[in-house]
Amino acid sequence: IPDHVGRLFCAFVGKNLQPNLTLNKEETDKKIKMAIESVEPVKIRRGDYIVRRGDIVTEEQIAILEKMGMMGSSIRITEVLGALLSALIFCGFTAAYVGVYNTDLIEKKGIPLIASVVILSLVVLKILCSISGFLAPVAFGVMLSSTLWDRKFGTFFAAALSIAVGVMTGFDVVYMTVAITSGIAAALAVKQAWNRAQILQAGLVVSVVSVLTYGFLVMAGALATDDVGVWRDILFVVITGPLSSVLAVGSLPVFESVFDIITPLKLIELSNPEQPLLHRLLLEAPGTYHHSIMVGNLAEAAAWAIGADSLLTRVGAYYHDVGKLKRPYFFSENQMFGMDNPHDKMSPSLSATVIMAHVKDGVELAKEYNLPEVIIDFIREHHGTTLVSYFYAKAAEDAEAGNHGNVDEWSFRYEGPRPSSKETAIVMLADSIEAAARSLSNPNPARMETLVRRMIQDRLMDHQLDKCDLTLKELDIIGQTFTQVLLGLFHSRIEYPTMKIEDDERGQ
Repeated sequence: IPDHVGRLFCAFVGKNLQPNLTLNKEETDKKIKMAIESVEPVKIRRGDYIVRRGDIVTEEQIAILEKMGMMGSSIRITEVLGALLSALIFCGFTAAYVGVYNTDLIEKKGIPLIASVVILSLVVLKILCSISGFLAPVAFGVMLSSTLWDRKFGTFFAAALSIAVGVMTGFDVVYMTVAITSGIAAALAVKQAWNRAQILQAGLVVSVVSVLTYGFLVMAGALATDDVGVWRDILFVVITGPLSSVLAVGSLPVFESVFDIITPLKLIELSNPEQPLLHRLLLEAPGTYHHSIMVGNLAEAAAWAIGADSLLTRVGAYYHDVGKLKRPYFFSENQMFGMDNPHDKMSPSLSATVIMAHVKDGVELAKEYNLPEVIIDFIREHHGTTLVSYFYAKAAEDAEAGNHGNVDEWSFRYEGPRPSSKETAIVMLADSIEAAARSLSNPNPARMETLVRRMIQDRLMDHQLDKCDLTLKELDIIGQTFTQVLLGLFHSRIEYPTMKIEDDERGQ
Protein backbone atom coordinates (compact mmCIF):
# COMPACT_ATOMS: atom_id res chain seq x y z
CA ILE A 1 0.00 0.00 0.00
CA PRO A 2 1.45 3.37 -0.95
CA ASP A 3 2.31 5.56 1.98
CA HIS A 4 -0.16 8.26 1.09
CA VAL A 5 -2.99 5.67 0.80
CA GLY A 6 -2.03 4.06 4.19
CA ARG A 7 -2.00 7.36 5.97
CA LEU A 8 -5.37 8.19 4.48
CA PHE A 9 -6.79 4.81 5.55
CA CYS A 10 -5.47 5.08 9.13
CA ALA A 11 -6.89 8.57 9.49
CA PHE A 12 -10.27 7.36 8.25
CA VAL A 13 -10.33 4.34 10.63
CA GLY A 14 -9.10 6.28 13.66
CA LYS A 15 -11.78 8.88 13.12
CA ASN A 16 -14.69 6.51 12.53
CA LEU A 17 -13.82 3.38 14.64
CA GLN A 18 -15.36 3.49 18.21
CA PRO A 19 -14.72 0.84 21.02
CA ASN A 20 -17.75 -1.27 21.87
CA LEU A 21 -16.17 -2.96 25.05
CA THR A 22 -14.73 -0.95 27.97
CA LEU A 23 -13.25 -2.08 31.38
CA ASN A 24 -15.48 -1.35 34.40
CA LYS A 25 -12.97 -1.55 37.27
CA GLU A 26 -15.52 -1.11 40.04
CA GLU A 27 -17.75 -3.88 38.70
CA THR A 28 -14.74 -6.14 38.11
CA ASP A 29 -13.54 -5.74 41.72
CA LYS A 30 -17.03 -6.47 42.93
CA LYS A 31 -17.20 -9.70 40.90
CA ILE A 32 -13.80 -10.80 42.17
CA LYS A 33 -14.86 -10.22 45.78
CA MET A 34 -18.06 -12.18 45.28
CA ALA A 35 -16.15 -15.05 43.72
CA ILE A 36 -13.72 -15.19 46.65
CA GLU A 37 -16.54 -15.15 49.17
CA SER A 38 -18.35 -17.96 47.40
CA VAL A 39 -15.36 -20.29 47.84
CA GLU A 40 -15.70 -22.38 51.01
CA PRO A 41 -12.52 -22.50 53.15
CA VAL A 42 -10.68 -25.79 53.30
CA LYS A 43 -10.71 -27.11 56.89
CA ILE A 44 -8.37 -29.84 57.99
CA ARG A 45 -9.61 -31.35 61.26
CA ARG A 46 -7.47 -33.25 63.72
CA GLY A 47 -7.54 -36.91 62.75
CA ASP A 48 -8.25 -36.28 59.05
CA TYR A 49 -5.88 -37.87 56.53
CA ILE A 50 -4.22 -35.47 54.08
CA VAL A 51 -2.27 -38.10 52.21
CA ARG A 52 -1.71 -41.78 52.91
CA ARG A 53 1.45 -43.76 52.47
CA GLY A 54 1.69 -45.11 48.94
CA ASP A 55 -0.71 -42.55 47.41
CA ILE A 56 0.29 -40.31 44.54
CA VAL A 57 0.53 -36.79 45.94
CA THR A 58 -1.54 -34.23 44.06
CA GLU A 59 -0.88 -30.50 43.72
CA GLU A 60 -3.81 -29.78 46.04
CA GLN A 61 -2.35 -32.02 48.75
CA ILE A 62 1.06 -30.36 48.40
CA ALA A 63 -0.59 -26.96 48.79
CA ILE A 64 -2.32 -28.12 51.97
CA LEU A 65 0.91 -29.52 53.42
CA GLU A 66 2.77 -26.30 52.63
CA LYS A 67 0.01 -24.23 54.20
CA MET A 68 0.18 -26.30 57.36
CA GLY A 69 3.95 -25.95 57.55
CA MET A 70 4.59 -29.63 56.99
CA MET A 71 6.76 -29.17 53.94
CA GLY A 72 10.30 -27.94 53.90
CA SER A 73 12.49 -27.80 56.99
CA SER A 74 11.49 -30.25 59.75
CA ILE A 75 12.23 -27.71 62.51
CA ARG A 76 11.01 -24.15 62.37
CA ILE A 77 12.42 -21.54 64.71
CA THR A 78 9.05 -19.84 65.12
CA GLU A 79 7.41 -23.06 66.27
CA VAL A 80 10.15 -23.72 68.81
CA LEU A 81 9.97 -20.17 70.15
CA GLY A 82 6.19 -20.34 70.28
CA ALA A 83 6.24 -23.61 72.24
CA LEU A 84 8.90 -22.21 74.59
CA LEU A 85 6.90 -19.03 75.17
CA SER A 86 3.72 -21.02 75.87
CA ALA A 87 5.57 -23.19 78.39
CA LEU A 88 7.03 -20.12 80.11
CA ILE A 89 3.60 -18.49 80.34
CA PHE A 90 2.06 -21.67 81.76
CA CYS A 91 4.80 -22.21 84.34
CA GLY A 92 5.04 -18.51 85.12
CA PHE A 93 1.34 -18.11 85.89
CA THR A 94 1.36 -21.26 88.01
CA ALA A 95 4.41 -20.11 89.98
CA ALA A 96 2.94 -16.62 90.42
CA TYR A 97 -0.35 -17.99 91.71
CA VAL A 98 1.37 -20.29 94.19
CA GLY A 99 3.74 -17.55 95.32
CA VAL A 100 0.99 -14.97 95.87
CA TYR A 101 -2.04 -16.94 97.05
CA ASN A 102 -0.81 -20.37 98.22
CA THR A 103 2.67 -20.03 99.68
CA ASP A 104 1.87 -22.88 102.06
CA LEU A 105 1.87 -25.25 99.08
CA ILE A 106 5.62 -24.71 98.73
CA GLU A 107 6.25 -24.92 102.46
CA LYS A 108 4.17 -28.04 103.12
CA LYS A 109 4.40 -30.06 99.92
CA GLY A 110 7.41 -28.74 98.10
CA ILE A 111 8.14 -27.68 94.57
CA PRO A 112 8.92 -31.25 93.38
CA LEU A 113 5.34 -32.34 94.10
CA ILE A 114 3.84 -29.38 92.22
CA ALA A 115 6.18 -29.95 89.29
CA SER A 116 5.31 -33.66 89.20
CA VAL A 117 1.58 -32.97 89.08
CA VAL A 118 2.02 -30.37 86.32
CA ILE A 119 4.28 -32.59 84.20
CA LEU A 120 2.06 -35.66 84.58
CA SER A 121 -1.04 -33.66 83.66
CA LEU A 122 0.61 -32.20 80.55
CA VAL A 123 1.95 -35.58 79.41
CA VAL A 124 -1.47 -37.23 79.73
CA LEU A 125 -3.06 -34.26 77.93
CA LYS A 126 -0.59 -34.53 75.06
CA ILE A 127 -1.15 -38.26 74.63
CA LEU A 128 -4.94 -38.08 74.59
CA CYS A 129 -5.17 -34.81 72.63
CA SER A 130 -3.35 -36.57 69.80
CA ILE A 131 -6.47 -38.72 69.50
CA SER A 132 -9.05 -35.97 69.91
CA GLY A 133 -9.31 -32.61 71.64
CA PHE A 134 -12.60 -33.77 73.19
CA LEU A 135 -10.68 -36.52 74.99
CA ALA A 136 -8.41 -34.04 76.81
CA PRO A 137 -8.60 -35.08 80.51
CA VAL A 138 -8.28 -31.63 82.07
CA ALA A 139 -10.45 -32.91 84.93
CA PHE A 140 -7.72 -35.44 85.80
CA GLY A 141 -5.18 -32.77 86.70
CA VAL A 142 -7.84 -30.72 88.47
CA MET A 143 -9.06 -33.66 90.59
CA LEU A 144 -5.49 -34.52 91.49
CA SER A 145 -4.55 -30.98 92.53
CA SER A 146 -7.85 -30.36 94.36
CA THR A 147 -7.40 -33.54 96.40
CA LEU A 148 -3.72 -33.00 97.16
CA TRP A 149 -4.16 -29.28 97.93
CA ASP A 150 -7.46 -27.40 97.66
CA ARG A 151 -10.20 -26.44 95.23
CA LYS A 152 -8.89 -22.89 94.74
CA PHE A 153 -5.68 -24.18 93.23
CA GLY A 154 -7.70 -26.77 91.29
CA THR A 155 -9.82 -24.04 89.68
CA PHE A 156 -6.75 -22.07 88.67
CA PHE A 157 -5.13 -25.24 87.35
CA ALA A 158 -8.23 -25.87 85.21
CA ALA A 159 -7.73 -22.53 83.46
CA ALA A 160 -4.01 -23.19 82.98
CA LEU A 161 -4.59 -26.66 81.53
CA SER A 162 -7.24 -25.25 79.17
CA ILE A 163 -4.58 -22.96 77.71
CA ALA A 164 -2.36 -26.02 77.30
CA VAL A 165 -5.20 -27.77 75.43
CA GLY A 166 -5.39 -24.74 73.15
CA VAL A 167 -1.69 -24.99 72.36
CA MET A 168 -2.02 -28.70 71.59
CA THR A 169 -5.10 -28.30 69.37
CA GLY A 170 -4.15 -25.21 67.40
CA PHE A 171 -6.15 -22.95 69.74
CA ASP A 172 -9.45 -24.48 68.69
CA VAL A 173 -12.06 -22.55 70.71
CA VAL A 174 -14.41 -25.54 70.81
CA TYR A 175 -11.86 -27.80 72.50
CA MET A 176 -10.80 -25.06 74.92
CA THR A 177 -14.41 -24.33 75.89
CA VAL A 178 -15.13 -27.97 76.73
CA ALA A 179 -11.81 -28.18 78.59
CA ILE A 180 -12.41 -25.14 80.83
CA THR A 181 -15.99 -26.10 81.73
CA SER A 182 -15.05 -29.69 82.53
CA GLY A 183 -12.07 -28.54 84.62
CA ILE A 184 -14.10 -26.08 86.70
CA ALA A 185 -16.82 -28.71 87.17
CA ALA A 186 -14.19 -31.13 88.48
CA ALA A 187 -12.87 -28.55 90.97
CA LEU A 188 -16.37 -27.86 92.28
CA ALA A 189 -17.37 -31.53 92.39
CA VAL A 190 -14.32 -32.64 94.39
CA LYS A 191 -15.44 -30.70 97.46
CA GLN A 192 -13.96 -32.99 100.09
CA ALA A 193 -13.02 -36.45 98.92
CA TRP A 194 -13.55 -38.71 101.93
CA ASN A 195 -13.36 -41.85 99.82
CA ARG A 196 -12.31 -42.78 96.32
CA ALA A 197 -15.90 -43.40 95.24
CA GLN A 198 -16.56 -39.66 95.55
CA ILE A 199 -13.87 -38.96 92.96
CA LEU A 200 -15.62 -41.38 90.61
CA GLN A 201 -18.90 -39.54 91.27
CA ALA A 202 -17.15 -36.28 90.41
CA GLY A 203 -16.21 -37.87 87.07
CA LEU A 204 -19.90 -38.39 86.30
CA VAL A 205 -20.55 -34.71 87.07
CA VAL A 206 -17.76 -33.78 84.65
CA SER A 207 -19.35 -35.93 81.94
CA VAL A 208 -22.75 -34.27 82.38
CA VAL A 209 -21.24 -30.76 82.23
CA SER A 210 -19.12 -31.68 79.19
CA VAL A 211 -22.13 -33.07 77.31
CA LEU A 212 -24.16 -29.95 78.11
CA THR A 213 -21.30 -27.74 76.91
CA TYR A 214 -21.07 -29.75 73.69
CA GLY A 215 -24.82 -29.32 73.19
CA PHE A 216 -24.62 -25.56 73.71
CA LEU A 217 -21.81 -25.34 71.15
CA VAL A 218 -23.95 -27.24 68.64
CA MET A 219 -26.88 -24.90 69.27
CA ALA A 220 -24.58 -21.89 68.83
CA GLY A 221 -23.46 -23.20 65.43
CA ALA A 222 -19.87 -23.77 66.51
CA LEU A 223 -20.15 -27.47 65.67
CA ALA A 224 -21.69 -29.22 62.69
CA THR A 225 -24.12 -32.06 63.42
CA ASP A 226 -23.99 -33.55 59.93
CA ASP A 227 -20.32 -34.50 60.27
CA VAL A 228 -19.58 -38.22 60.09
CA GLY A 229 -17.36 -37.96 63.20
CA VAL A 230 -19.96 -36.34 65.45
CA TRP A 231 -20.87 -39.58 67.24
CA ARG A 232 -17.21 -40.29 67.89
CA ASP A 233 -16.79 -36.81 69.39
CA ILE A 234 -19.86 -37.29 71.61
CA LEU A 235 -18.43 -40.58 72.86
CA PHE A 236 -15.13 -38.89 73.71
CA VAL A 237 -16.97 -36.13 75.58
CA VAL A 238 -18.93 -38.67 77.62
CA ILE A 239 -15.98 -40.85 78.65
CA THR A 240 -13.64 -37.96 79.54
CA GLY A 241 -15.10 -37.60 83.06
CA PRO A 242 -14.90 -41.26 84.14
CA LEU A 243 -11.49 -41.58 82.47
CA SER A 244 -10.21 -38.59 84.47
CA SER A 245 -11.57 -40.10 87.70
CA VAL A 246 -9.87 -43.43 87.07
CA LEU A 247 -6.56 -41.70 86.31
CA ALA A 248 -6.84 -39.57 89.46
CA VAL A 249 -7.71 -42.51 91.73
CA GLY A 250 -4.84 -44.51 90.30
CA SER A 251 -2.32 -41.68 90.68
CA LEU A 252 -3.15 -40.62 94.25
CA PRO A 253 -1.51 -43.58 96.04
CA VAL A 254 1.69 -42.96 94.08
CA PHE A 255 1.90 -39.34 95.20
CA GLU A 256 0.92 -40.26 98.77
CA SER A 257 3.73 -42.80 99.08
CA VAL A 258 6.46 -41.03 97.09
CA PHE A 259 6.01 -37.60 98.71
CA ASP A 260 4.77 -38.87 102.11
CA ILE A 261 1.68 -36.70 102.08
CA ILE A 262 -1.69 -37.19 103.72
CA THR A 263 -5.01 -36.81 101.97
CA PRO A 264 -8.51 -37.30 103.44
CA LEU A 265 -8.68 -40.55 101.50
CA LYS A 266 -5.49 -41.82 103.15
CA LEU A 267 -6.68 -40.75 106.60
CA ILE A 268 -9.97 -42.60 106.18
CA GLU A 269 -8.03 -45.73 105.25
CA LEU A 270 -5.74 -45.34 108.29
CA SER A 271 -8.75 -45.02 110.62
CA ASN A 272 -10.09 -48.41 109.57
CA PRO A 273 -9.95 -50.82 112.57
CA GLU A 274 -8.71 -53.50 110.19
CA GLN A 275 -5.46 -51.62 109.70
CA PRO A 276 -2.76 -54.03 110.98
CA LEU A 277 -1.43 -51.81 113.77
CA LEU A 278 -4.89 -50.77 115.03
CA HIS A 279 -6.04 -54.38 114.88
CA ARG A 280 -3.08 -55.42 117.00
CA LEU A 281 -3.89 -52.68 119.49
CA LEU A 282 -7.49 -53.89 119.71
CA LEU A 283 -6.50 -57.51 120.39
CA GLU A 284 -3.34 -57.11 122.48
CA ALA A 285 -4.10 -53.90 124.41
CA PRO A 286 -7.90 -53.46 124.42
CA GLY A 287 -7.83 -50.93 127.24
CA THR A 288 -5.42 -48.71 125.34
CA TYR A 289 -7.49 -49.13 122.17
CA HIS A 290 -10.65 -47.98 123.97
CA HIS A 291 -8.76 -45.08 125.53
CA SER A 292 -7.47 -44.05 122.09
CA ILE A 293 -10.98 -44.08 120.62
CA MET A 294 -12.23 -41.86 123.47
CA VAL A 295 -9.29 -39.49 123.01
CA GLY A 296 -10.05 -39.40 119.28
CA ASN A 297 -13.66 -38.39 119.94
CA LEU A 298 -12.59 -35.64 122.33
CA ALA A 299 -9.81 -34.34 120.10
CA GLU A 300 -11.90 -34.40 116.92
CA ALA A 301 -14.67 -32.34 118.52
CA ALA A 302 -12.17 -29.77 119.83
CA ALA A 303 -10.32 -29.53 116.51
CA TRP A 304 -13.56 -29.00 114.63
CA ALA A 305 -14.61 -26.28 117.11
CA ILE A 306 -11.47 -24.18 116.47
CA GLY A 307 -11.20 -24.88 112.73
CA ALA A 308 -8.22 -27.25 112.86
CA ASP A 309 -7.94 -30.47 110.82
CA SER A 310 -10.45 -32.62 112.70
CA LEU A 311 -9.95 -35.76 110.61
CA LEU A 312 -6.17 -35.70 111.00
CA THR A 313 -6.59 -35.08 114.74
CA ARG A 314 -8.89 -38.07 115.17
CA VAL A 315 -6.65 -40.46 113.23
CA GLY A 316 -3.55 -39.21 115.04
CA ALA A 317 -5.29 -39.87 118.36
CA TYR A 318 -6.02 -43.45 117.32
CA TYR A 319 -2.30 -44.13 116.92
CA HIS A 320 -0.81 -41.96 119.67
CA ASP A 321 -0.39 -44.81 122.20
CA VAL A 322 0.57 -47.71 119.92
CA GLY A 323 3.90 -47.93 121.73
CA LYS A 324 2.09 -49.57 124.65
CA LEU A 325 1.84 -52.72 122.53
CA LYS A 326 5.37 -53.62 123.55
CA ARG A 327 4.50 -53.89 127.27
CA PRO A 328 0.70 -53.63 127.48
CA TYR A 329 0.29 -54.88 131.07
CA PHE A 330 2.56 -52.21 132.49
CA PHE A 331 -0.28 -49.73 131.85
CA SER A 332 -3.27 -49.68 134.15
CA GLU A 333 -5.95 -49.64 131.44
CA ASN A 334 -4.77 -53.06 130.24
CA GLN A 335 -4.50 -54.70 133.66
CA MET A 336 -7.34 -57.15 134.18
CA PHE A 337 -9.20 -57.61 137.44
CA GLY A 338 -7.16 -59.58 139.97
CA MET A 339 -3.89 -59.05 138.06
CA ASP A 340 -0.88 -57.96 140.09
CA ASN A 341 0.49 -54.55 139.18
CA PRO A 342 4.11 -55.08 138.06
CA HIS A 343 5.01 -51.58 139.23
CA ASP A 344 4.48 -52.68 142.84
CA LYS A 345 7.72 -54.65 142.59
CA MET A 346 9.69 -51.97 140.74
CA SER A 347 11.44 -48.81 141.81
CA PRO A 348 9.77 -45.51 140.85
CA SER A 349 12.62 -44.58 138.52
CA LEU A 350 12.43 -47.91 136.69
CA SER A 351 8.64 -47.66 136.44
CA ALA A 352 8.93 -44.16 135.02
CA THR A 353 11.50 -45.37 132.48
CA VAL A 354 9.16 -48.14 131.33
CA ILE A 355 6.20 -45.76 131.08
CA MET A 356 8.15 -43.13 129.13
CA ALA A 357 9.58 -45.74 126.74
CA HIS A 358 6.18 -46.23 125.08
CA VAL A 359 6.77 -43.03 123.06
CA LYS A 360 10.00 -44.32 121.54
CA ASP A 361 8.47 -47.78 121.07
CA GLY A 362 5.49 -46.20 119.31
CA VAL A 363 7.70 -44.32 116.85
CA GLU A 364 9.58 -47.52 116.02
CA LEU A 365 6.34 -49.45 115.48
CA ALA A 366 4.91 -46.67 113.33
CA LYS A 367 7.97 -46.71 111.09
CA GLU A 368 7.85 -50.49 110.93
CA TYR A 369 4.25 -50.29 109.68
CA ASN A 370 5.07 -47.42 107.29
CA LEU A 371 2.79 -44.85 108.88
CA PRO A 372 3.08 -41.32 107.43
CA GLU A 373 5.39 -38.90 109.21
CA VAL A 374 2.51 -36.61 110.11
CA ILE A 375 0.93 -39.47 112.14
CA ILE A 376 4.27 -40.29 113.77
CA ASP A 377 4.34 -36.68 115.03
CA PHE A 378 1.30 -37.44 117.19
CA ILE A 379 3.12 -40.40 118.77
CA ARG A 380 6.30 -38.41 119.28
CA GLU A 381 4.69 -35.23 120.67
CA HIS A 382 1.61 -36.33 122.61
CA HIS A 383 3.44 -36.17 125.97
CA GLY A 384 5.85 -33.37 125.14
CA THR A 385 8.25 -32.98 128.06
CA THR A 386 5.62 -33.51 130.76
CA LEU A 387 6.38 -35.00 134.15
CA VAL A 388 5.43 -38.56 135.09
CA SER A 389 3.95 -37.09 138.24
CA TYR A 390 2.78 -40.27 140.01
CA PHE A 391 6.18 -41.98 140.05
CA TYR A 392 8.00 -38.69 140.63
CA ALA A 393 5.93 -38.09 143.75
CA LYS A 394 6.51 -41.67 144.87
CA ALA A 395 10.26 -41.31 144.32
CA ALA A 396 10.25 -38.05 146.25
CA GLU A 397 8.48 -39.75 149.18
CA ASP A 398 10.96 -42.62 149.15
CA ALA A 399 13.89 -40.20 149.02
CA GLU A 400 12.49 -38.16 151.89
CA ALA A 401 11.85 -41.24 153.98
CA GLY A 402 15.33 -42.62 153.33
CA ASN A 403 17.15 -39.29 153.45
CA HIS A 404 18.54 -39.85 149.95
CA GLY A 405 18.43 -36.18 148.96
CA ASN A 406 16.47 -34.54 146.16
CA VAL A 407 15.13 -36.44 143.16
CA ASP A 408 16.17 -35.25 139.70
CA GLU A 409 12.93 -34.05 138.12
CA TRP A 410 14.24 -34.33 134.54
CA SER A 411 14.77 -38.06 135.06
CA PHE A 412 10.98 -38.31 135.32
CA ARG A 413 10.13 -36.16 132.31
CA TYR A 414 9.46 -37.35 128.74
CA GLU A 415 12.13 -36.52 126.19
CA GLY A 416 9.71 -34.64 123.93
CA PRO A 417 9.52 -32.82 121.63
CA ARG A 418 6.65 -30.57 122.65
CA PRO A 419 3.65 -30.28 120.29
CA SER A 420 4.44 -28.28 117.16
CA SER A 421 0.91 -28.04 115.70
CA LYS A 422 -2.61 -27.39 116.90
CA GLU A 423 -3.62 -30.96 116.16
CA THR A 424 -0.87 -32.63 118.22
CA ALA A 425 -1.43 -30.16 121.07
CA ILE A 426 -5.14 -30.98 121.15
CA VAL A 427 -4.34 -34.71 121.36
CA MET A 428 -1.94 -34.03 124.24
CA LEU A 429 -4.68 -32.22 126.15
CA ALA A 430 -7.34 -34.79 125.31
CA ASP A 431 -5.06 -37.67 126.34
CA SER A 432 -4.38 -36.34 129.84
CA ILE A 433 -7.90 -35.03 130.44
CA GLU A 434 -9.62 -38.26 129.37
CA ALA A 435 -7.44 -40.27 131.75
CA ALA A 436 -8.02 -37.81 134.61
CA ALA A 437 -11.79 -37.71 134.01
CA ARG A 438 -12.02 -41.48 134.54
CA SER A 439 -10.69 -41.10 138.08
CA LEU A 440 -13.19 -38.37 138.91
CA SER A 441 -15.84 -39.45 141.38
CA ASN A 442 -19.35 -38.07 140.94
CA PRO A 443 -18.56 -36.22 137.67
CA ASN A 444 -21.04 -33.33 137.78
CA PRO A 445 -20.71 -30.35 135.38
CA ALA A 446 -18.94 -28.09 137.86
CA ARG A 447 -16.32 -30.66 138.85
CA MET A 448 -15.79 -31.72 135.26
CA GLU A 449 -15.22 -28.16 134.05
CA THR A 450 -12.87 -27.46 136.95
CA LEU A 451 -10.83 -30.55 136.06
CA VAL A 452 -10.63 -29.62 132.38
CA ARG A 453 -9.62 -26.01 133.05
CA ARG A 454 -7.00 -27.07 135.61
CA MET A 455 -5.42 -29.61 133.25
CA ILE A 456 -5.23 -27.09 130.40
CA GLN A 457 -3.76 -24.48 132.76
CA ASP A 458 -1.15 -26.96 134.00
CA ARG A 459 0.00 -27.74 130.46
CA LEU A 460 0.11 -24.04 129.62
CA MET A 461 2.14 -23.12 132.69
CA ASP A 462 4.46 -26.08 132.09
CA HIS A 463 5.31 -24.51 128.68
CA GLN A 464 4.08 -27.55 126.79
CA LEU A 465 2.06 -25.38 124.37
CA ASP A 466 4.80 -22.87 123.56
CA LYS A 467 5.67 -24.31 120.13
CA CYS A 468 2.13 -24.67 118.77
CA ASP A 469 0.07 -21.71 117.61
CA LEU A 470 -2.97 -22.20 119.84
CA THR A 471 -4.37 -18.92 121.16
CA LEU A 472 -5.95 -18.35 124.57
CA LYS A 473 -9.33 -17.98 122.90
CA GLU A 474 -8.90 -21.33 121.19
CA LEU A 475 -7.85 -22.93 124.48
CA ASP A 476 -11.05 -21.61 126.03
CA ILE A 477 -13.11 -23.11 123.21
CA ILE A 478 -11.22 -26.41 123.58
CA GLY A 479 -11.99 -26.44 127.30
CA GLN A 480 -15.70 -25.86 126.68
CA THR A 481 -15.79 -28.61 124.04
CA PHE A 482 -13.98 -31.11 126.25
CA THR A 483 -16.41 -30.43 129.09
CA GLN A 484 -19.47 -30.94 126.90
CA VAL A 485 -18.18 -34.18 125.39
CA LEU A 486 -17.03 -35.62 128.73
CA LEU A 487 -20.34 -34.85 130.40
CA GLY A 488 -22.02 -36.78 127.59
CA LEU A 489 -19.67 -39.71 128.09
CA PHE A 490 -19.80 -39.86 131.89
CA HIS A 491 -23.46 -38.98 132.40
CA SER A 492 -25.32 -40.57 135.29
CA ARG A 493 -27.72 -43.43 134.67
CA ILE A 494 -30.86 -44.37 136.51
CA GLU A 495 -30.82 -47.47 138.66
CA TYR A 496 -33.21 -50.02 137.27
CA PRO A 497 -35.37 -51.75 139.94
CA THR A 498 -35.20 -55.51 140.34
CA MET A 499 -38.50 -57.06 139.33
CA LYS A 500 -39.95 -59.52 141.82
CA ILE A 501 -41.43 -62.49 140.07
CA GLU A 502 -43.70 -64.80 142.05
CA ASP A 503 -43.02 -68.48 141.96
CA ASP A 504 -46.46 -69.30 140.61
CA GLU A 505 -46.00 -66.84 137.75
CA ARG A 506 -42.74 -68.55 136.85
CA GLY A 507 -44.53 -71.89 136.73
CA GLN A 508 -42.64 -73.29 139.69
